[in-house]
Amino acid sequence: YLALLRRSFRFELIDAHFAYPEGVAAAILSTIFRCPFTITLRGNEVDHLRSWIKRKWMRWALSRASRVFAVSGRLRAFAVSNGAAASRTLVVPNGIDPSLFHPRDRQEMRRRHAIAPADLLVVSAGNLIELKGHHRVVRAVKAARDQGLAARLVVVGGGPNAPFAAGIRRTVDEAGMAEHVHFAGRVGAETMAEWMSAADVLCLASDREGWPNVVHEALACGTPVVATDVGGVPDLIPASDFGIVVPPGDQASLDQAVCEALTRSWNHDAIAAWGMSRTWTAVAADVFREWSAVLEEPIA
Repeated sequence: YLALLRRSFRFELIDAHFAYPEGVAAAILSTIFRCPFTITLRGNEVDHLRSWIKRKWMRWALSRASRVFAVSGRLRAFAVSNGAAASRTLVVPNGIDPSLFHPRDRQEMRRRHAIAPADLLVVSAGNLIELKGHHRVVRAVKAARDQGLAARLVVVGGGPNAPFAAGIRRTVDEAGMAEHVHFAGRVGAETMAEWMSAADVLCLASDREGWPNVVHEALACGTPVVATDVGGVPDLIPASDFGIVVPPGDQASLDQAVCEALTRSWNHDAIAAWGMSRTWTAVAADVFREWSAVLEEPIA
């Protein structure tokens, strides 16, 4: 297919997202077509270390790439420790679309989604899989209610047939939270931004992430975030003015952080300014600059 494409469109560079298998394929095609290639790491690469053959191929591809882009500092360190040349590896964080993710009238968003004025709304967003930690957020919101807070949770993502949906609902039932948890299902970006703007706090309890876009997008909406210390979270929440970072898998710390976040006063304008400071336009400019430099370099 690429050979046919090459006849009508003489591409000069191959760009792969994820080191395996996409990065390996790009490395092989780079050799065939005698053109450079780049790889972007987004976080799932860590899982491939468990297989020696995947690890070997991934290290081979990373070592040959003209540039390796990582969405966080942790992933850059991972890339360098697994074969990428430090001089050709750089951090390029994700961005947000400010036309979608920006501060909206909070009261209007709450009315639109039937959130009572007195309710303290926590939103947990992402695929309904175990590593996203929605079940831990259920427990944290239960802990907030046990402290006398009028907390409720909206889980946005997946559907009833999602891999861990039953596990999350089981946690809801065991915690006696059925009246206080709403499953919104999978929604579009516009509705996601509305939920984020309606929320008092967004909570991400993941075991693993690259650059969690939901954290970035919530911040751009002016919403503080409680998140586990995974992937690019420390870069997204570099100060307590924007949210609270807790150790992954530490339920007690998550419970405490959610309670604290729901009772603190936040500067929503400052949070939004920080979240909106990195757009996809800026990401594109960073990557294009590096691609242009790569095309000026001799082919190895």
